[in-house]
Parts: sequence; structure tokens; C-alpha cells
Amino acid sequence: GPNPNAVTVTLESIICHPDYNAATYENDMCLLQLSTPVNFTDYIQPVCLASAGSTFNSGTSSWVTGRGLTPEILQEVNVPIVGNNQCRCELQKFVITDNMICAGLQNGGKDSCQVTTTLCLFVM
Repeated sequence: GPNPNAVTVTLESIICHPDYNAATYENDMCLLQLSTPVNFTDYIQPVCLASAGSTFNSGTSSWVTGRGLTPEILQEVNVPIVGNNQCRCELQKFVITDNMICAGLQNGGKDSCQVTTTLCLFVM
């Protein structure tokens, strides 16, 4: 059923990275500015942004969230960070740059494709 802790807030604006490249997905990120403030609770907390130059080691736990086949229900999956060199070897048809983060299981089964095409990645 519906989440009793869910809050619906409209968007004031979507601020996308000015250097986003739709062909390569380089800088594929946006900030969502809410129309009204959100009250933090035990269930609603801010996500900290990484500092410039942060590194995410292989195996670090991360969460992918988004809305998939059931858009009224937020989906989530826990996946490990994958090193970019390993990611480049396994995904040779894609250009993986140092500005990108790879995450998922080598054997598949849990990934963002099962969540949505529009997603958020949170590194723990």
C-alpha cells in the first residue's frame, strides 16, 4: 500500500548541469528545487553531497532509487560501487569517464534497469 510517511511536494525548477552531454551522458545530473520546504522527520532526511575530488572505492555500498513500472511507488535497490576500469572492461560499447560512477552486481539481477531510467544514486 501507500507509504504513510510519504510527502508530495511540487517542483519549483529543475537545474541541470550546464555541461550535460546527451550523447555521452557526461555530467548527467540535475538538482530539483522544491516549491516549499520539507520538514525533516525520522523518515525524511537530506542527502549529503560529495565533496569535489571525492573517490568511491569498489564495493562501497550504494542505493539506487527511482520510479519504474509502478511510478506511484518509489523503488530502491542496494548495489556496490564498481571501479571505473572494471566498468570500462565490461561495458566496452559505452564511454565511461572519470566523472562517472558505476554501480551494480557483476552477475546482474539487481540494478537501476530494474528500478527506472530516471534515478538517483546514494553512496553510503
